[in-house]
Amino acid sequence: MPQYLKIDGLKTSLRIVDTGDEVIDKSVDDRLASCLGAAEIYVQHSVGEDVTDFFNDDGVKELYEIAAYALATTYYQNPATITTGQQTNVDPVMNSIIGQLRGDYALRKDSVADDGSINQPSTFG
Repeated sequence: MPQYLKIDGLKTSLRIVDTGDEVIDKSVDDRLASCLGAAEIYVQHSVGEDVTDFFNDDGVKELYEIAAYALATTYYQNPATITTGQQTNVDPVMNSIIGQLRGDYALRKDSVADDGSINQPSTFG
């Protein structure tokens, strides 16, 4: 799975500032990277993986960032969710964004032919 996002955006979202202590900062960065990686995998699997660079496309990247950062934030703030499999309700807004991404993904997947070229919609008339 490609990873499109960096932890700097997640740190900004969570308002995390480096402490200056290398051990603490590395520990936090490692945990954030793990949470963000897991969130990206979840979102990508939830939407689809067959359209190349779909998550980098204009109009998709911002929604993808919001969904992945929201889920990574949930993982970071509720670490038991990852380690114990404990149920934690995920923000309904994130689920709505995943639904939007699925719809856009389906449209784009249908417009790509097996050879990678873009199918043009048929016109009648």
